[in-house]
Amino acid sequence: MLDWLLAFLLEFILPVVAEFLCEALLPFLPSCVYRFRLLLLAPLAGAGFAGVSLLVLPHPLIRDSADRLLAVGLIPLLFGLFMTAMGFVQIRLDRPRPAFQYFLPSFAFALLFVLVRFRFAS
Repeated sequence: MLDWLLAFLLEFILPVVAEFLCEALLPFLPSCVYRFRLLLLAPLAGAGFAGVSLLVLPHPLIRDSADRLLAVGLIPLLFGLFMTAMGFVQIRLDRPRPAFQYFLPSFAFALLFVLVRFRFAS
């Protein structure tokens, strides 16, 4: 049980780290791409960072296929809620809310991230 919980936590932390890297790269994009970042960039970045994570961790962290399907359903939902909560913290601190700290882009980012890892992890 503890190993499953640790693997699930690691599967959750991977898109969090990738999302923070993606947010760090957003200011370097041209303005025409930057405008559509919520609609197009979040899922594409999720799939791209999942590919990079497969180079680092090529094997699935959760071994059982039923548990992996559960993770595919839960991780994007929890990630979207987590990033939305982070956005509300930014609002309370009177800071601008970053682009990925809304539910839908965060959910799309994590969903594509988890789906690519689910499909291509050997």
